[in-house]
Amino acid sequence: MKPPKFKTLILVTFNLLLLWEVGCKKDPPISNDGGICEDFPISTSQLGYQYQIRNSTFNIHAPCFNPNNSAEIVLTTGDSIITSGNNLYSINFNTGQKTFLTNNVLGQPKWSIKNWIVFNRAGSQIWKIKSNGDSLTQLTFIYENYSPEWSQDGTKLVYRQVIGSMYCIMLTTANGYKLDSIPNSFYGNGAWSTNDTKIATVFNASTGHNIGLIDIQSKTINAITSFSEQSSTGKAIITSMDWYNDAQSLIWSSGYGLYKTNVNTGTTIQLKFGCDRKCYMYPSISPDGQKIVVERVDKKQLNQNTIYVESNLFMMDTNGENETKINY
Repeated sequence: MKPPKFKTLILVTFNLLLLWEVGCKKDPPISNDGGICEDFPISTSQLGYQYQIRNSTFNIHAPCFNPNNSAEIVLTTGDSIITSGNNLYSINFNTGQKTFLTNNVLGQPKWSIKNWIVFNRAGSQIWKIKSNGDSLTQLTFIYENYSPEWSQDGTKLVYRQVIGSMYCIMLTTANGYKLDSIPNSFYGNGAWSTNDTKIATVFNASTGHNIGLIDIQSKTINAITSFSEQSSTGKAIITSMDWYNDAQSLIWSSGYGLYKTNVNTGTTIQLKFGCDRKCYMYPSISPDGQKIVVERVDKKQLNQNTIYVESNLFMMDTNGENETKINY
């Protein structure tokens, strides 16, 4: 069976939204939920549940830390229904400053140590922009290209190219010039390790629930762990991942929660539980290794067949403790 293309990086998500005020403040910490997270009962309507999404003015999506500053992130705001993409902003937690950078952004933007931000735009192409909003530059022009990720030194990119029904892993310079490729191989929703030696990726394109490591020299991908026990539902799809600073462990998210996996042993622990009512997405670890910023989608049943959806920005320790909502 032909695997899905993961078009334009839009995975099952309702884009989150920030409350824009002058400055930012943190709510009191949320205690660990102890694993309590319940799915909704089956809808009694023939049409299933109807979803009421919070006004897109407040929706935020896909945060990513500035690798040079643990007090700064980039994220997008907008409406998941609009396929042309969202607005791109940088946010400084210390000053409260928010800077509009560009629009029509899809998926998770990634910030490089050289202060370039790379992202997908509508049309399945990859672009980059300086963190101050200057020098918007298109990097790819042919075929379909998704999930760009920087090397830790900011000199290279890895992404997935789709030519017809064929997947290819592309390695390029920061300006988009081809360095190498791995034909007939899938890359998606991954991360380049903090010591630049490993690239983690969703491994099984047909199900989206395995994690693999790309060996650039041998041009092979080795599975480090499998989550086939979760594969019966769409909640098993891995939406994104990031490396801990020791380059030995990954944090990753699916509809079932947030997880930490040791890439050497395959040992996985669950940091946060997810369900129909609460979903964690796009975890990003601060460069000082102290915090995780994450998109959290919360749903509330308003009546028998209507569910209200809103998304917010949350911060927590790297072990999942002291989860705190960030308001602006």
